[in-house]
Amino acid sequence: MRNQIETVIERWAAVTTLVLMWLWVGLPANAAVRFEGTETQLTTDLADQFDPAISSAYTVYTDRRSPDTDIYLYDIDAAVETQITSGGGDQFFSDISGDLVVYTDFGTGNADIYLYNINTGEPNRLTNEPNNQYSPAISGDWVVFEDDRNGDYDIYMIDVSTMTEIHLIDNFEDQRNPSISGSIVVWEDWRNSNADIYMKDLDTDIVTQITFDAANDKNPDVDGDLIAFDSDRTSIGDVFFYRISNGETVAVTSDSGYERNPSVSGDHLAYESYASGDSDVWLYSISLDESRRVTIDTNDQYLQDISGNRLVYTDNRNDNLDIYLFEFVFDEVPDEPSRYEIRWSTIDGGGGTSSDGRYIVSGTIGQPDAGVMSGGNYELLGGFWPGEPLCTVDFYHFARFAELWLETGPGLAGDLYEDETIDELDLKLFVDEWLYYCPYDWPLR
Repeated sequence: MRNQIETVIERWAAVTTLVLMWLWVGLPANAAVRFEGTETQLTTDLADQFDPAISSAYTVYTDRRSPDTDIYLYDIDAAVETQITSGGGDQFFSDISGDLVVYTDFGTGNADIYLYNINTGEPNRLTNEPNNQYSPAISGDWVVFEDDRNGDYDIYMIDVSTMTEIHLIDNFEDQRNPSISGSIVVWEDWRNSNADIYMKDLDTDIVTQITFDAANDKNPDVDGDLIAFDSDRTSIGDVFFYRISNGETVAVTSDSGYERNPSVSGDHLAYESYASGDSDVWLYSISLDESRRVTIDTNDQYLQDISGNRLVYTDNRNDNLDIYLFEFVFDEVPDEPSRYEIRWSTIDGGGGTSSDGRYIVSGTIGQPDAGVMSGGNYELLGGFWPGEPLCTVDFYHFARFAELWLETGPGLAGDLYEDETIDELDLKLFVDEWLYYCPYDWPLR
């Protein structure tokens, strides 16, 4: 008996999971846009905190509460702030990937790149050149940065797992503002007398020019297949993205305002806009091709970064610079599926034919045509009222269906697909009828 009960429970669990999956997947594609979120002030110190970077639950930023600038870490889930640099000299221009933080340190008189491990709490100096190394970006074990040791700005990389330094780009003009995601490095390149966006694939060692416009394309950011950048090709500033897989360039903004400094993560792209007179942060959904304004405060919000559904930015609404967090949902909301319904009514006399569009109903008070009529996905039961209420496909029928799950053989009540097996094919037909009136000759009555 116990084995029978356990078998029934297992069947119920399996079928319930599949029913929920079918109900979710079966929602229609024509849906409205949902954009909602919660803004949280992360820093409250009266000094300035600015230029945040974010990776999952961690954000890092520059802080001026000491005589020099330091790097602080904020754990969003735990709501805990930690100072990760101290001592002489300024530290700023930080980035984060997982539990690794990189930043620029001026403690020795010139700019060097340091690495901080959140788990161990230990800093590690990555560069020791007498010249300057700026603006690090990190992805996994790879750190890229600007370096002026050759008289101009070049892009270098360090593999922190082996502490190997690589000179990625060597050109007589400047290469600046690097960004990295996986094996893809992008940067702003001035070799053509204007700023263009270039890319290098570390796996193939191939360098590719991404933009060719005579205007200035700057401030690139990369995530996966997408490279975001700003450009003055159509106005004082607009935001674009480039899809690596097919070479397509798409304009995110195209008005006469000033939009700049994009950051991209997954399906979402954040940028600064000055269209309202002050600086605001906006979000763009790549799959929906829709933009939404995130900040509406009359002060400035800028220098933002994005990771998943979390966006961090600098805000001066409190008469100093603070870091704010915006956690959002920006997707499609499926519409309720259309339902056809014929309400019960009585016919007190007469008869004849009624029509509307593609539908025709013929009837008489005597109902000589009682029976079943069907066409396509519709059935009409005619005749005198039955002696019992009409049934609805609900949990009673679901219980009967679950008891038969994975049974085989002829004449099974749950064999809606009529292949002598109770499986996913029958389940799909069952879910299609969920909470409707039972079809004619419904076997699970």
